Amino acid sequence: MQTYPAAFLAVFSILALIGAGLDLRRQIIPNWLNLTILVVGLIAVPLVFGWTILLWGLLHFIAALAVGIALFAIGVWGGGDAKFFAVCALWIPAWQTAAYLVGLALAGLVLLIAWYFWSLARGTKLTSKSPLPYGVAIAIGGIFAIVSNPLMGVWPA
Repeated sequence: MQTYPAAFLAVFSILALIGAGLDLRRQIIPNWLNLTILVVGLIAVPLVFGWTILLWGLLHFIAALAVGIALFAIGVWGGGDAKFFAVCALWIPAWQTAAYLVGLALAGLVLLIAWYFWSLARGTKLTSKSPLPYGVAIAIGGIFAIVSNPLMGVWPA
């Protein structure tokens, strides 16, 4: 892997994992972090991959924001999750949407199972209103999508 894509992955991973950690500990993904991920992405994506890839990332961001707002509106996600989902999508070209969603879904399933057993161990009942820190799954899904992007050079083309 070349230096720039490695740095790109490292910066994204650090920011995404900060979001995951904050969601896990405080059940909130703060606006300052979402804004930081957005601004750094607007700089990093064209710097590493060029303006065309930024346009694909912006397309992905807009679509993800619409989906996130819809999930927030029906009460599935919190507002921080919706924004976090969208700003992470900016770093991922639109053609990597399937990888983002597959990584997010698998991580979400593992998170749900772990959260269930954690609730049992604590002696609390898991309900539909229990706060599931879905920012963890969003972060892992984003990292998975970036690593699986052929432009990263991690996997042979």
